Amino acid sequence: HPLDCCISNLFQHFAHGNGFAFSQTLLGERYRQVADTMELWRGSLDLPILDVSYELLTADPEPQIRRLLGFAGLEWDPACLTPERAQRRIMTASQYQVRQPINRGSVDRWRPFEAWIQPLIAAMGGLAAIEDEQRRAEIAGAHLTIAPVGGHEFGASRGMLEPGMPPVS
Repeated sequence: HPLDCCISNLFQHFAHGNGFAFSQTLLGERYRQVADTMELWRGSLDLPILDVSYELLTADPEPQIRRLLGFAGLEWDPACLTPERAQRRIMTASQYQVRQPINRGSVDRWRPFEAWIQPLIAAMGGLAAIEDEQRRAEIAGAHLTIAPVGGHEFGASRGMLEPGMPPVS
């Protein structure tokens, strides 16, 4: 959900480079900019783009991870279902979350804060617009089947994904 994504940013103390994440209005505007840019790309570029619903991913991980790997042209590995077992070094703001089993703990995380995040909601276009966007994303994520893209490494650079390791957010 877009608001779960933004709440995650608000709760994270970024050391540098993400100043927009400290202001609800700036964060909402930045989210809108990114979402609008993605819509522009979808409509104007002949480039495969895979939408992944976090809600669907955490509710039923295997089919969603298989879709993601297939899109990236990578082989299935059962280790993708147990990211908490990975022993590699994690260099991301979500390093604690990456070390946990796949779970739904962050789904609807924004709801208890709704009264306090009204500037964020307004900057994102209002709750109705946000919910419409979420429904479209869930429909796209639930019904989109992507064949592997031969020879292309969309969304990943060499070395980011190691055999047997799930993508790191």
